[in-house]
Amino acid sequence: MQPTNSVLLAGLADPANAAVWSEFDGRFRPLLVAFAERLRFGSSDADELAQRVLVRFAEEYRAGRYERGRGRLRSWLFGIARMCAAEQRREQARFRAARGESALDALPDDTDAEPFFEQEWRRAMVRAAFAELRSATRSDERTVRVVELLALEQRPVEEVAATLGMSVGAVYTAKHRGLARLRTILERLEDEA
Repeated sequence: MQPTNSVLLAGLADPANAAVWSEFDGRFRPLLVAFAERLRFGSSDADELAQRVLVRFAEEYRAGRYERGRGRLRSWLFGIARMCAAEQRREQARFRAARGESALDALPDDTDAEPFFEQEWRRAMVRAAFAELRSATRSDERTVRVVELLALEQRPVEEVAATLGMSVGAVYTAKHRGLARLRTILERLEDEA
């Protein structure tokens, strides 16, 4: 089971704790890459932006600038991501201008960026909840698969029943149980985040 953000943050206080820093990177890098891609950064630029954000986070965190009482980790991380995205866009514009190309670029404004970050955060939470549902609960794999097919893939109940070799009634029962467990996990993950 993944450590909570509180446990993770406590471990990050030790810069030599490679396991915790690796866990942090594994948890937040995919979210940051997806966020950058939503801002229309290309694949390599999205990877570069994620790296910038993680490095800046590490520098700021080690300098003691994150104060838990002033806000959520995701808000602080979003602020760093937004700042790094703007810096990277400015650098790209200067580079294009130096090559004689137009420095104008269609950059979403800040009002567009926050919903992108929140959507990617939510997706990351759902992925983590499904991983926990699969590994740390008594839910069988078919129940988890029912929830994935119905809730994530929006497949019709009859199709899910046929795909999994279940009756329609069994699919509804599995959906009810699986979603209840998933909601509980998501609520806890959100509280911990």
